[in-house]
Amino acid sequence: MVNYDNHERVEQFVGITENGVYVFVDKFFESGDLCGATGTRLMPVSKGEVNRRIEDIKDYEWSPIAHIYDEQETPKSWSEWIGEWSEYDLEELAVDPSGGQYWDKVKELCEYHEDFDFYTTDCTGGGRMFSDKIVDEDNYRYLANPKLLEDIKKAENGEYF
Repeated sequence: MVNYDNHERVEQFVGITENGVYVFVDKFFESGDLCGATGTRLMPVSKGEVNRRIEDIKDYEWSPIAHIYDEQETPKSWSEWIGEWSEYDLEELAVDPSGGQYWDKVKELCEYHEDFDFYTTDCTGGGRMFSDKIVDEDNYRYLANPKLLEDIKKAENGEYF
């Protein structure tokens, strides 16, 4: 664990980007010359989308795990081998469950901001993720807390603490 000179756990919702990513700030930190903010980006996903991704995983031509099958040199066919994977395991491959602490918040927000039934989230990024594009308020279709966005900019410029 890193020992920061200053840090503040925030864990707050920033907003929804134009492409539907839900952005959260995790913390602000400062340690010597290193300063900034960390965050989490989550994409809400419907059950239909999860099922589509699972079908892609099961399709040898599209599967991100086909190389594992090839490297094992198993006597089983692809269909037999992939058929042994549980639906749970396949779902874990279809979406990245990181950022679970924000799951309830995303579910709640989806009721107002999305036109599909929320099933789960897919973590699309995190950590030191606040690029110029992510801190540009014009990049958001819904900005929950403009002051928080300003605080992120301050933290990234070493002006927060």
